[in-house]
Amino acid sequence: MVKFVGNADIAGRILKYYVFGNRKAGYWVRICSGEEVSEHFFSRNLSETLALAEQLRRCTVFPFNLSEIIEDIAIS
Repeated sequence: MVKFVGNADIAGRILKYYVFGNRKAGYWVRICSGEEVSEHFFSRNLSETLALAEQLRRCTVFPFNLSEIIEDIAIS
């Protein structure tokens, strides 16, 4: 399953946010910006992962920050 969450446009740079995975393996967040792509596992719960991806989109998180932000969330 791959679900497109939405776009963010900052200074002409388009960021695309996705959630992908399945119940057995869990769900990942993917952020794409041109050639730059970052993916990170988040949870086995689809609704939690979708909520996170939407929050990342609203806050305009870039691919290079994704793993750091998810690791900070996991520590909290």
